[in-house]
Amino acid sequence: MRSVIAIISIFLSYVTSYAFVPQSMMRFHCEKDTAVIDRLLQEAPKHDSPQNSVYHFASQLIDSPYKANTLEGDQEYLSINVHEFDCVTMVETAIALAKTSVAPSPSWRSFASNLESIRYRKGTMDGYSSRLHYMTDWIADNVYRGNIKELTQEIEGATTIVKSLNYMSRHKEQYKALSDSANLAEIKRVEMGYHSHRIPCLKPQHVTKKSTINLLKDGDIIVILSKTDGLDASHLAIVHFVDGKPHIIHASTLHGKVTLENITLSDYLKRHARTAPGIRILRVRD
Repeated sequence: MRSVIAIISIFLSYVTSYAFVPQSMMRFHCEKDTAVIDRLLQEAPKHDSPQNSVYHFASQLIDSPYKANTLEGDQEYLSINVHEFDCVTMVETAIALAKTSVAPSPSWRSFASNLESIRYRKGTMDGYSSRLHYMTDWIADNVYRGNIKELTQEIEGATTIVKSLNYMSRHKEQYKALSDSANLAEIKRVEMGYHSHRIPCLKPQHVTKKSTINLLKDGDIIVILSKTDGLDASHLAIVHFVDGKPHIIHASTLHGKVTLENITLSDYLKRHARTAPGIRILRVRD
């Protein structure tokens, strides 16, 4: 009897891990999206770790065009676009593909469910304010639900910076959805939870240390922090080692596409020292 209950529990946990978003609440870039997702999943080799899988799928997105604001619109949809990316949607797509690739029957539908789980609070899309807009909120929610773990504070030299997150409410004119008073109120409520919040930070000078390089792996996620008042992060990227040194794959505004940087992560941070106080390091869980 106990074994039957255990099997049922496993089945239910598997089924309920997917949020069944109706297709009417999905917004695709074009009619080819589902075919591209299925092809990427079918052609993917089996990997021995989730971060290797994340790296693989990120590498498959290289040379895709950069496109900002693909998630915005008059109504909140589960936006699926595997043809063009900003830095966040590229990382979310690579993670969702990696998680889907280990499913018993990987498909674009299970990809959509994994994407929802990563992008929305508690893994469920419920309007604009349910999207995890701030990276600090994105990290906290995904760590709590076991999607990712944070490595930043495991690294020698890691510290914290204190910030109050309120950029969105103070610049509501930049966000069309915040013209709705209910959305604005919900965003303010989220921001209140991050008043004078301590954010883990690894400063750029520690990125070249052997202890940091030894801990990093292909497929780890780099969150580049921001000095902008009220904003926690300015960029996301995925680690790839070249000749033993960490580089990044990211959706680059400078290059206008997803690219593997030809300079190291350390040199990239040096170039952006005026705006980036440091980084956070994340890893996808099994």
